[in-house]
Amino acid sequence: MSDLRQLIPGYGDAVESERMARVASFLRAPDAIGGIAIEPLSVRHILILELAGNAFVCGGHLLPADVVQFLWVCSPHFKPGDNAARDALVKRAGLLPFDDTAKSILARISAAFADMPATREHNGTTESYWHWAASLVDVLASQYGWSEQSILDLPMSRAFQYLRIIRKRTEPDLPLFNPMSDKVKSDWLAEQNRKDASVGRN
Repeated sequence: MSDLRQLIPGYGDAVESERMARVASFLRAPDAIGGIAIEPLSVRHILILELAGNAFVCGGHLLPADVVQFLWVCSPHFKPGDNAARDALVKRAGLLPFDDTAKSILARISAAFADMPATREHNGTTESYWHWAASLVDVLASQYGWSEQSILDLPMSRAFQYLRIIRKRTEPDLPLFNPMSDKVKSDWLAEQNRKDASVGRN
């Protein structure tokens, strides 16, 4: 590890960023976007946003309404039917710069899903007969005896770490990956191969 840190520019920083993100996921440290407090992105947050058709979760063209909706759903004050709290947040969120706020939200989502295991095909197809959240609850509840509600409120970054550990324990040969540091390493190796190929042609 130390040799790679010294050999590959940026590799050590990427490894440290991954480590700190995993540590932070267990601390529920205060977070905010544009001064608006948000909770760690949980399974329940994702389900609410998906049901609402939010473009950050469902895909599609991002609109200011998607930004406001995301901040409201992830707000520590979120409560369906609390129109006063919602309207107060909407007023503040409407003053935020759209592009910068959207980028901050996308960064939070990317970090939350960084340790998500690779999906598998079902019988040779991508067809599924249940929502992914049901699979997550089934695995964590079966392994740890946790309640459905506690799993739904679990930060995604922690849930995926647990899922990785369970899969590695049951499948010792399962390959694992680190999204940031592995990309830095693969990009560096690709660059070295291009340089070697260029030298070979000369």
